[in-house]
Amino acid sequence: MAGWGTDGLLLASLGCRVHMSERVPRVHDVLVARLAAWPDPKPTCALEDARCRWRSGAAFDVIYLDPMFGPHPKTALPAKAMQTLAALADPPDENELAQAIGEARRVATVRVVVKRRASASAVGRPDWAVRGRSVRFDVYRA
Repeated sequence: MAGWGTDGLLLASLGCRVHMSERVPRVHDVLVARLAAWPDPKPTCALEDARCRWRSGAAFDVIYLDPMFGPHPKTALPAKAMQTLAALADPPDENELAQAIGEARRVATVRVVVKRRASASAVGRPDWAVRGRSVRFDVYRA
């Protein structure tokens, strides 16, 4: 769910140690190219399903999930970069996302944050949410 890595790179620029998992090979290739131009310390990334890394025993303070949003509810199309990403990666359905959140909560030591469209319903019962104009960050305690 790393996508183009924009959120991960922002977090890294703020001083967070970041690992990004992306399971779509073509998207991962673009992510690797972006990271090559990024100054040190670089985030790490891998072509993998993040759940495999979680199951391997890796520990994380925070797990940030940024799933591809479903079809846009308005007539205006999203930015070209997001249209390209949507053509390459299928959004998870609600059941798959709920399972991923459950697994992430068992692995994270502090919290799990899930980026959602502002108008989307919450998955399960988040402990709190940070709302923006177009997106919302649902936060679940570990």
